Amino acid sequence: MQKLINQIYKLTFTFSFILCLCILTQAQSKESSNIQLILKTKTNTLNTKKPSREYIYKNEKSWLKKYNPISLGFGSLLYLYQNVLSQQFSADCLYHPTCSDFSKDAIREYGLVKGIFLSSDRICRCNRIAATSINYFKFDQKSHHAHDSVSYYRIKPIINLESK
Repeated sequence: MQKLINQIYKLTFTFSFILCLCILTQAQSKESSNIQLILKTKTNTLNTKKPSREYIYKNEKSWLKKYNPISLGFGSLLYLYQNVLSQQFSADCLYHPTCSDFSKDAIREYGLVKGIFLSSDRICRCNRIAATSINYFKFDQKSHHAHDSVSYYRIKPIINLESK
């Protein structure tokens, strides 16, 4: 009886070993076909063109605004951030337009003081924790970015309805 049980164990072990061997050879053949597929794929099709961004006051007509030392300082810092530092980060902005483009537009439209406040608010909201509270209707399903334009922050005048 003991010999029969030992033979059953040996047969079971041999059968499971052969089964595992068959499975591993199938996995190896699939892996080699995957490697061949990877080698056939063109890897140079990625978009490596860097976006070029202009200086904030490049087309400004006002001499005072264009050559003001404060405007030159903040504009230069923004230009350096967009063209040097931002390209080194692997993070992707949650919003469209990006936070630095939003800052540029806010400073152009509302001036330096309000533009800096709007920019700092936007930068504080550009993180994965704050992404949970983004309005669903502002979210684009194709680009996976939320639309947040500078025009959303314009104060709308209240219409006075006077009784006649």
